[in-house]
Amino acid sequence: MKNLAQAQKNDNISHFICRLAYCRNEELRKWYANQETRLFFHRLASFEPKLVLQVLREKCNMNYTQLHHTEEIWKKFQQQISFRFKGKPDAEEFIKVPFKDAISLVSNRQVFLHGGIAFVHIQDLNQIARSQFRAKLMSELNRAYKYLPTTMKDPRLSQMLINLSNHNAIDFNLTEVSAPKDSEKIRLADLDYYARQSFPPCMKTLFTALKSQHHLKHFGRL
Repeated sequence: MKNLAQAQKNDNISHFICRLAYCRNEELRKWYANQETRLFFHRLASFEPKLVLQVLREKCNMNYTQLHHTEEIWKKFQQQISFRFKGKPDAEEFIKVPFKDAISLVSNRQVFLHGGIAFVHIQDLNQIARSQFRAKLMSELNRAYKYLPTTMKDPRLSQMLINLSNHNAIDFNLTEVSAPKDSEKIRLADLDYYARQSFPPCMKTLFTALKSQHHLKHFGRL
């Protein structure tokens, strides 16, 4: 239990360090949010569906209610609500979710929609949790970016983020690159700007590695 607690603590610390490291620009924020969302969804896959509902209620303040067999809408639309499932599933297996929270399921025609409410099977809740997690993380990354200049005043954090600049695929330059004044000529001083705006991912990765390590390996040159 002690090792598990320490592992959870390290996981939390590393997550918030990565928030600071990857909040620098829109490209990094999207990449980091995608990776964290994949990890979150993988962890949710091991949860019982009812536990996912509990997580949404306690951690995301999303108090969805279960459908009951005594409700008139179940009696009237039972076949439409359970159209994806064989046999006769119980009404309690479906959760009443506001339309806006189940956009991905609605767009894929995976749920019955009535009166602005999507009737989501409890097994599909992890998809809603994934969408909510990603939206909240993107919001927090944008918030972290606003406070990055203040954060960098702390020498402990600034040195840590600077050390992360050795990562080949990521540009951790902490100063905003201004647009060139003369658009007809490309100067060496303007290269950072054009690298961020116009380089394809492969060139951007090599350019970042060259700046951070001052050389390219054999296959990088190839």
